[in-house]
Order: sequence, then C-alpha cells, then structure tokens
Amino acid sequence: MTQPCELHGSGRYAVKHNPAAYYTGADDRAACQRDDLPLADSSSSGGLAAELADGALATFTMITPDLCHDTHDCPVGDGDAWLAGWLPAITASRPYRDGTTAVFVVWDEPTPMPLLVIAPSVPAGVRPTTPFDHYSLLRTTEELLGLPLIGAANDATSMRNAFAL
Repeated sequence: MTQPCELHGSGRYAVKHNPAAYYTGADDRAACQRDDLPLADSSSSGGLAAELADGALATFTMITPDLCHDTHDCPVGDGDAWLAGWLPAITASRPYRDGTTAVFVVWDEPTPMPLLVIAPSVPAGVRPTTPFDHYSLLRTTEELLGLPLIGAANDATSMRNAFAL
C-alpha cells in the first residue's frame, strides 16, 4: 500500500489480500484509516519497526507481503529474503521474547495449508500430524485473543495444544 487503507490495488499491492479494505461500516472505515497501514520496505524503518523497537505491538497484527514478496509474481528467493528481514526483527522484540507474541507464517494455497508457527513456547522441531486449515488458524487466533468463535471456526481444530500456545 502507498497510503493507509488503500482500497484499490496498484503496482505490487493487491487489495484482495487486505481484509480491512472490505469492511464497510462507518466505524470500519475510520478504523481502517487509523490501523491498516503500509508496511515499510525495510524491517528497520516504518511504523511496525518502531512498534517492535518500543515493545508496543498491537494486540493483533496482520502482515501481508506484496505480490513479489508473497512469491506469486517473483522468485521464491525474493519472498525468502523478505521474510528473512522481518522474522528476526519480530523475534528479537520484547513482546516476542516475553512470550506474548506468536507468529504464524501461512500460505493461502494449497490445501492443506503450509504453515510455520513461531513462538517461544513452541517446542523446537514440532510437526503435528493433525491436519489444520485456515479455519483452524481463525479458531486459534480467536482463542488466543479471548474472542468468541465465529462461523466455521466453531467446528475447526485448534492449534493451541499441538504447538503449546
């Protein structure tokens, strides 16, 4: 995105990957303008980098790479390099080290979804055999945030026990 809550795709920004752009209520528009912010090109600058440095992360942060860094339109190595820049910045942050942050690296296809779960509580090398899907991630997120389960998350398998979250 080039501006907060950008509602139209341009360049490598795909609005279809940005859920906040689709919320249409009056309060949703205001929240989108306030909270749906462009990600800096570098993990050492911009709003998220400042939040990581200050230890003041939002309760929930969703980071969506652009069409190059999500490896749809560029080589996988470009996405790997982007992720290699951001993950160490996140895992070095105080909220992560304090055990209050979990990172989910999720691909949107294929099913079953490729998934990395990174948190201080996750045992090294854990590889659950239970199948998980995007509804499992929704359920787990809602549970971690203390929110009510919505829609298909009600019937999905939680990932909390499998990853010690």
